[in-house]
Amino acid sequence: MKPWIGLVCALALAGCHFYFEQDDGGAADAGTPVLPDADPRMIDAAPGTPDAEQCETVPEFLARFTECMDLSLWQSAGMCDVPAETTTAGVCSDCHAAGENDIFLSTSCEDTFNATKQLLYIRGLIRPGADSEGCFNSFAPGKWLGGGAAHTPPYTFSDTNAEAINTFFNDTYARYDNPEFDCTP
Repeated sequence: MKPWIGLVCALALAGCHFYFEQDDGGAADAGTPVLPDADPRMIDAAPGTPDAEQCETVPEFLARFTECMDLSLWQSAGMCDVPAETTTAGVCSDCHAAGENDIFLSTSCEDTFNATKQLLYIRGLIRPGADSEGCFNSFAPGKWLGGGAAHTPPYTFSDTNAEAINTFFNDTYARYDNPEFDCTP
């Protein structure tokens, strides 16, 4: 290696250090690169190695998310009223009481909750996304909030029911994202 390459690298690192005003404990000044923390979802090139961290796939995310769902959160968020939302054809539970079109909305609060925990129906609440490697990386509203205009008949949730869905999702996701809760399926 040419002796001037090390000097150029050290100057470049020091310049970046001062330009971005990072406090790295002087590592850049010593010529040691300061790299951001690795993405915890990174797939190791050699699966099975002891230190390899695997990503969470969409099925794994859904399994864990549904384990974080709690009937008392469902009830306190107001989710028991969602099946009674009115459309031009009646209330939602009139057409979805047996899970029609992969949406289960029964007049029984507990039945709707238990059905929504199943893979077939959870997508009414949430649609998870994945990156090119199959790792869970995002979510969007499920059919309940995302499909009103495309539904026959079209519907719009009342502000109260839309808030119930959002509250329940946010409360459940907070449990999912909190290491104090064991949501292991």
